[in-house]
Amino acid sequence: MPPYEVQPCDAAHAQGIANANMRAFNQDPHWRLVWPKTLTVEDLVEGNAGRLPKLLSNNRETTRHEMAVDTETGEVVGYARWVFLHCTGSEEFWKQAQTKEPTKEEAAEAERLFKLHTDEQGRTKYVNREITSFYGELLHEETQKVVQGRPFLELDHIGTLPSHGRRGVGGMLLDRGVAQANALGLPIFVMAYPYGTGLYTKHGFKLMSTVTVDYSKYSDIGPQTVSYFVKEPES
Repeated sequence: MPPYEVQPCDAAHAQGIANANMRAFNQDPHWRLVWPKTLTVEDLVEGNAGRLPKLLSNNRETTRHEMAVDTETGEVVGYARWVFLHCTGSEEFWKQAQTKEPTKEEAAEAERLFKLHTDEQGRTKYVNREITSFYGELLHEETQKVVQGRPFLELDHIGTLPSHGRRGVGGMLLDRGVAQANALGLPIFVMAYPYGTGLYTKHGFKLMSTVTVDYSKYSDIGPQTVSYFVKEPES
């Protein structure tokens, strides 16, 4: 098994992060449902790589980013994004995973790339808005019920490059956030799709609720159950 290492990341790693992200999520047929069938995974990677330089530097006060790297090849094999919810003073938390502030030139280039891959409202191109609005409202409503305005460290996104799956990459990324949450006395919240639930139960997360999304209006793909997990801090 290759040696892996969790490292900070920034816009310079956008291509590698996008490659890991899009190939990971492209395995989920429900996620794929919102994209045109004509788009290849390479198209999805290109679009995500164009948006990421800006997205990685947005909301630096509350958002943290880390990547997992194969130290033999330098390939990005995983990525995690964390968000401090309702946390006063979060700009001073977990500074190692806070992306650097871009220069004016870097910000301008990030904005240029972002506009190439988004619509006039700054939304990702080609996404089926009807479907995302349909399930987004259901999932957001349940999130609010679970979180209830409490301070949390939210695992907002995690993905592993499929060719490096089942090798502990996701667990390494998750453990980093768990350690930070424990140090800060914060619970962790995550909304998980079916392929990720095993990771959270293995790491001691408690299942709080589930929502089953019925996609029959759009496809015969079948329903998908989304799970809401919380892990309280350990001293």
